[in-house]
Order: sequence, then structure tokens, then C-alpha cells
Amino acid sequence: MGPGYLPRVLGYFLGALGVLIIAFSAKTATDFPKINVRALVCITAGIVVFAFLMNPAGLFISTITLVFLCGLSEKKFKPVRLALLSLALCLMSYLIFILGLNMPIRLFPWSF
Repeated sequence: MGPGYLPRVLGYFLGALGVLIIAFSAKTATDFPKINVRALVCITAGIVVFAFLMNPAGLFISTITLVFLCGLSEKKFKPVRLALLSLALCLMSYLIFILGLNMPIRLFPWSF
């Protein structure tokens, strides 16, 4: 046994469990659900934009952008709820990553 033994065995067990779940669900499935393309595109775009904005714009602006782009995936857009969610996520990210873990993350574009 070496340092990679446990992750390898865990990966094999999780892969086998996934094959079993696919086999049992394919046996009992009648028809596949419709894919929500709008949600798929909006959430993927939000993650990509967050990744590209993180370094130049900072944590605050990129988190707000992520929340609002992902909020576009819903049929009913609720800007007040999304604003409160984005501010709460910014505060929690600041507390956890910048203060708690002392990571060198830019909070605003003009910081550092």
C-alpha cells in the first residue's frame, strides 16, 4: 500500500456504484426528461465569466456577476433576491477565504 491506495480504491468503488446506478435506472426509466438548455447555458456562462473575472475584477464583482448570470436561468428573474444572495456570498467568501484562510485574493479591482 502506498500513498495513492485509498483514493484509487475509493475511485474504483465509486465507479462501480455509478455503473450500478446507471444499470438500475436504465432498467426502470420510461423516457428521459427534457434538458433545460437555458439553465445549462446560463450556469455554464456564469462559471466561465467568474473564472475570467476573478483575477482582474476581484472577488466582489465576479461573485455578483456569477449570481446574476446564474439567476437568468430561472423563468422569473428576481433581482432583489439575487442581490441579497450575492451580497451574502461575497461576505461569506471574504470571511472564509480572505480572513479565515488568509488567501491572497483580490477583493476589489483597486485592492492590492
